[in-house]
Order: sequence, then structure tokens, then C-alpha cells
Amino acid sequence: MPKLLQNTLFESLTSALSIQGDNIQITGSVESYSCKMTSNDKKLYKELNLNGTSPFSIEALSPSESQIQQMKGNSPLTPVNNFLNTDNVSVINRKMLCTLISILNASFPDYEFSHVKSEEFSLEPSLEFVVNNVNTNLSTSLGEDFVKLSVDLWKTVDNEICLQECQIYSYNPEMESDPFGDDGSIWSFNYFFFNKQMNRLIFFKCSGNSLSADSSGNDYDENLNQFQMEFDCDNNMASCVY
Repeated sequence: MPKLLQNTLFESLTSALSIQGDNIQITGSVESYSCKMTSNDKKLYKELNLNGTSPFSIEALSPSESQIQQMKGNSPLTPVNNFLNTDNVSVINRKMLCTLISILNASFPDYEFSHVKSEEFSLEPSLEFVVNNVNTNLSTSLGEDFVKLSVDLWKTVDNEICLQECQIYSYNPEMESDPFGDDGSIWSFNYFFFNKQMNRLIFFKCSGNSLSADSSGNDYDENLNQFQMEFDCDNNMASCVY
């Protein structure tokens, strides 16, 4: 199983992303993993390779949201399923699929993802789209308060993983297996930033759930201040600007 790496800035960032806004509860986390394989992966590999296929055999991914939007923009009358018949289909090898599933199992201990299919993942071709999607969801839910956090958020992630060098995967679960599919769910995202050269992956998950009562939002201010203090005091971050 990929190893969760301790990171005090990420821990503070996770606290800052677990807050209440106006009639919404935000629950998010940013986790860093080393992808060096261990003997614990053998069982999951065996489950994924029941037909004797290689860990390096490939499976098809679903088109990403940005690809679907692009396709609809080019040809509004073309069914989305036709996308799968083009040369634009993204694929994943079973070794990488196993890594993503292992991280889901570690990050959501109350769920079991061993039988998740490759079609529930997408390869995101655009870093800009992913950043904009995250910023839009959080700024829409939190308003101007998110501006205080957004710059430090992306700088912290970039310093850890070098975003321009990453492959980005998203997890888009079926309704019955969605860990964010509880009543009141408004939006959610699950992004994996994988740097092959560093053999490291960052999992950024977040959801917004409607509240039945308004919140004062004081928890947000406290968690944000804690994160900004730790961010300003950390002098050992790498300088890799996306």
C-alpha cells in the first residue's frame, strides 16, 4: 500500500478545509503518499488480476469533464458515448489503478474500493481546468473567505509535488459506491496528482454538504489562521512554481 507521508502543512491545510460556510459544511483533506510498492500490495494485485493479466496491461478510463465539455462544444448533437469510439480515450495500467484504489481504501477506511472499475476514473488533461474547478466549488461555497486560502493552498501543493510534472486522475464513483453520496451532498471532487519522477502522489478530496441551520463560520477563521501561521513559518519548502 502507498505510504502516507507526514506533512504538517498538509495537516493544517486539511483543518482549514474542514469548516462551515453559509448553510454548507465543507469537508476536505490533502494527503501526500509515497508510491513505492510493498508486499502489502500483492493481495490487491491478485484481486485485480483474476484473469491472469499483467500489472502493466491497460484498461480504458472514462472521459474527463473537461473532455466532455470540449466535445459538446465542438458538436452539441453528438452523444457523449461516441467519445469512447475516438482516439481520445485515455487508459490506465493495472499497477496505477491498484495504487489509486489502495489510496482510496486508506483515505476512506469505512469504505471498500477493491472492486472499483477503471471506468470510474478519468485522466484530467488540463491542470488549469482542475484548479478552476476546485476554486469555483470552494469560492462559491465560502465566498471571499476562500481568497485568503487559495494562493497558499496551491503553492503548498505545488511545492510538494510540482504540479506541471504531474498526471492528474479524478475519481467519479457510481452513486452506490460514492463515499460523498450522503443526503445533502451538493458537490464533491477527488483528485490524484501523480509525479512519476518523484514516485509520489497527492490525494486532494473535498465535499460540500447542505446544512439545515446556518453557521457562524468561526471554525473557518480559526483553522485558516492556524494554517497561515504554519505556512509563513515553514522555510524548507521546495521552489517549483506551476
